[in-house]
Amino acid sequence: MYRNGEGVPQDNAKALKWFHKAAEQGVAAAQTCVGFIYQEGECVPQDNVKALKWFKKVAEQGDVTAQTYVGSIYQEGNGVPQDNVKALKWFKKAAEQGHAAAQRYIGFIYHEGEGVPQDYMKALAWFHEAAKQGDAAAQNGIGLMYQNGEGVVPDREEALRWYLKAAAQGDVDAEYNLGCMHKNNRLGDSRRDCAEAVRWFTKAAIQGDEVARDELSELAVQ
Repeated sequence: MYRNGEGVPQDNAKALKWFHKAAEQGVAAAQTCVGFIYQEGECVPQDNVKALKWFKKVAEQGDVTAQTYVGSIYQEGNGVPQDNVKALKWFKKAAEQGHAAAQRYIGFIYHEGEGVPQDYMKALAWFHEAAKQGDAAAQNGIGLMYQNGEGVVPDREEALRWYLKAAAQGDVDAEYNLGCMHKNNRLGDSRRDCAEAVRWFTKAAIQGDEVARDELSELAVQ
């Protein structure tokens, strides 16, 4: 109530006080809220160490969202030493419970070889797990792997299929990648490809992709 100002004046300090009381009694939702308050610095100095402490309490109860947040904090090194091994540990806890974002994060860890040997087959497998649940970034990741032949035989049509799945959900990276495929005339029809490149770069540019805007400028003078 105090955090959102529902029926009372909005007051983050009072919200934190009551969340703390509930959090100390083990209420997971309150622990999550305290974590967010410290992470965002709402009415208190921003403190990722305290945020991590509270997220961990929830994560240890099996909450997949909290497990993913803990993994992200370790992966990015926000207020703690960056540690891809710990990040992978927490992502796996969530991923094994079917959390799509955690599955995607694991895919990127194996794709880039962050704290583990680079393994395209594991990356692709985890991307597929997330993509089954409609995760657009994972779908785009699969498209990139087929386009670049990473762990698979290069396949432009398969790359296109996955990019289109992601772009249909508004994924800006997929929109940009589709623009690039058409710009580079990788799909066989130069006139259609130019128009399609402009269409996809425009979609990405509208979402703020600066590189897509540069591509549009380049196409305009050709």
